[in-house]
Amino acid sequence: MRHIFFLLICTAITCRAYSANSGEVVVRYNGTKATVEIAADLNGMVSSSIQGADVTLTQAESVAREITYRVSGSTNDGSLTLNGSYKITLSLEGVELTNTRGAAIQVANGKRIAIVLADGTNNVLTDMENGSQKACFFVKGHGEFQGGGSLTINGRGKHAYKGNEYVEIKASTGIITILATTKDGIHTDGDFIIKGGVLTVNVTGEAYWDDEEQETKAAACINTSANVVILGGEMHLTATGSGGKGLKADSAITISGGWTDITTTGTRYIYEGYTGDPTLIDSIPDSLKNSPKALKADDSIAISDGRITIHTEQDGGEGIESKTSLTISGGEIQIDSYDDCLNSSGNVTITGGQLHLNSRNNDGIDTNQSLYIQGGTITTLGSHKHELGIDVNFLDSLKRFAVQGGTLISVGSSSKIPYPRVKEDAQPLVYYTGFIPLGTVLSLRHETDQREIISWRMERDYTTEAGGLPPQLTVIFSSPELAVGEAYALYDGQTDEWLATAPALDTLYSRAGWKEMIFAADSFKLGKMTLPYRYADIHPEQTEDTTCLVVYLHGGPSRGNDNNLQLDEIGVEMIYRYLQQSTLRARMVVPHCPKGTQWDTRPQKALFELIRSFVTDGIADSTRVYLLGGSMGGTGTWKMLSEHPDFFAGAMPVAGNPTGSDVAALATTPVYTVMGSLDDQMSIEPVLLYRQQIDSAGGVVRLDTMATWTHQNTCDYSYSTPRLDWLFAQRLGVPAVDVPDGNPIGDAIGIITENSSPRAVKILLNGHLYIRSNGRLYDMTGRFVKPLNP
Repeated sequence: MRHIFFLLICTAITCRAYSANSGEVVVRYNGTKATVEIAADLNGMVSSSIQGADVTLTQAESVAREITYRVSGSTNDGSLTLNGSYKITLSLEGVELTNTRGAAIQVANGKRIAIVLADGTNNVLTDMENGSQKACFFVKGHGEFQGGGSLTINGRGKHAYKGNEYVEIKASTGIITILATTKDGIHTDGDFIIKGGVLTVNVTGEAYWDDEEQETKAAACINTSANVVILGGEMHLTATGSGGKGLKADSAITISGGWTDITTTGTRYIYEGYTGDPTLIDSIPDSLKNSPKALKADDSIAISDGRITIHTEQDGGEGIESKTSLTISGGEIQIDSYDDCLNSSGNVTITGGQLHLNSRNNDGIDTNQSLYIQGGTITTLGSHKHELGIDVNFLDSLKRFAVQGGTLISVGSSSKIPYPRVKEDAQPLVYYTGFIPLGTVLSLRHETDQREIISWRMERDYTTEAGGLPPQLTVIFSSPELAVGEAYALYDGQTDEWLATAPALDTLYSRAGWKEMIFAADSFKLGKMTLPYRYADIHPEQTEDTTCLVVYLHGGPSRGNDNNLQLDEIGVEMIYRYLQQSTLRARMVVPHCPKGTQWDTRPQKALFELIRSFVTDGIADSTRVYLLGGSMGGTGTWKMLSEHPDFFAGAMPVAGNPTGSDVAALATTPVYTVMGSLDDQMSIEPVLLYRQQIDSAGGVVRLDTMATWTHQNTCDYSYSTPRLDWLFAQRLGVPAVDVPDGNPIGDAIGIITENSSPRAVKILLNGHLYIRSNGRLYDMTGRFVKPLNP
């Protein structure tokens, strides 16, 4: 009798615990069965259908009040379907729901759906593996998550969570964990908004070809057809499949709080039906490839606060990408990526925040428009393989790299570095090129009062990346404490050894039209031919050295009669910057080829007489005359060498054609030439043929063939520091030398090269191996030992 009484008491308590209160429907799962209790005041408003553990609840069309559905219990083969047209509250109160035949939960209501994770409860939803259901958890309306409990969604069919309208994770939300094996973790056709909680999403699906839409697609942790708004909370997003995305928005992304942590480990996906060369990534249509991106928006991205940490492991893995513009005004951003850390098709503007960007194989910051740095603290590291800490597209003269505030440290290749273009309010920059081994502390100080401006430690092991030999890198420093026109010394902060002294770039270099200000205009007349030209004298104060003459021949599109257009070529800028940063005393001359002519016949004759006049007038040293040119100018350089043997100390024809030139005449001048493998205007075959013939004739021709470089790339970026070092080391009447080094000491036992460019000499000195480059001595780890030309 006591047992019966106790059983009655327990049954009564159980009924009270799960009974439906006013306005509520209670659903409880128990193995293969489910029970539903509908509150009396909802009589006629909600109907139920139960088949085993499959529950369907349907609201009448006349319902105009919010109903709460409370769900609990466990089943290995059940589901919940809610039909209706009015907003509801779905309270998950310790439910473990697995459906082996479709979705776990489907909510057809098209209004606001409050999804409450009851405090202290753990909830788990799992759907059918490889099924045709839209998602494990599907909500037609806009889902709003709240409550301090936890929710795990195992999406084994398509998406884990799918919403036809916006999704909001409120500040009161507990822990949400989402696992998706095929498609997106969260897929919504409206905005995705997070204000709080801890959201962890792992997606493992691989990229694939979509026959219906005729494009490749890839899984994303969060994928929205609208906007992403991050106001708070924590997100830990991991995509492991090919092409996998962390956070993808078809519209804009706004971040003003919280912690966003994203990892991608997949590689780039290329459609199996693509018949072109898969290694030429830029030539593959976007619809046929899919790259892993951590955070990507088809519209703008604005970051004003919060913490962002990103890691991408494999090819194509970029950090943050915007298809329009990227603005950063605050927050803490740390990115370690395989490809670009920040990439934008439009302008990038940074006015604040703490940024640490590390691209292992590409650029730290890459923009196809302008880059404006007006505040913040930015460290950006690019690859040593012709990539940059900062890469700005300069093909359009309106595009600028403008530093107007903040503290900047940029590290990247020494062969292609950006230069500032801004009209006003320019903050000075200091450039340094050299070896910077792991652990080196660079200390930038005012040369006169030794006040330290910037101290920075190299935390990346470029030496190991480069195969054991330290590559030459270029570092750009900028700080509000730098003053225009003043000199700054760079020291090894650990040994206090002097490394270099460089001026802060004058604001003239930072303004649009700076070349017109620096290069004086003049003309040379020979018979009826008038050849206009521009010239600049570099380091005229250098009295201990003779003046070398550097002549640059522009390409075909720069022909004209204004004696101005030729200065717009990037080659002019690259060569001038090199000379300015060197200690060479030089006159740089940039003639202007008239419209309708080329660098041959009459213009060539006038040009040669102009060059010779600088020598005969005593302006330039006859043993130090150098000729350079790109495209039409490269072809003109070959022709000039052929017509005037034993005159030039060295030459650098870029993307040019030597056909028709005299091999014996060319063999009298050391030549460094560069060609691009994707150059569709200048074929490399004639250059290969002439190089072989010149070698046979006893001449010296260095040739770099740059993979993936177009004709324009070759014309713009060939004038790297290592190549110009080699060129300006040559002297007329002296056998060609391998590298331009300072005082020759030790026995050279090998040349260190990069893409066939001589970069340094390995020497044996007093029984020890050293690296000698640019007048400085380094040990074999790349650590500076001493200057050879103090």
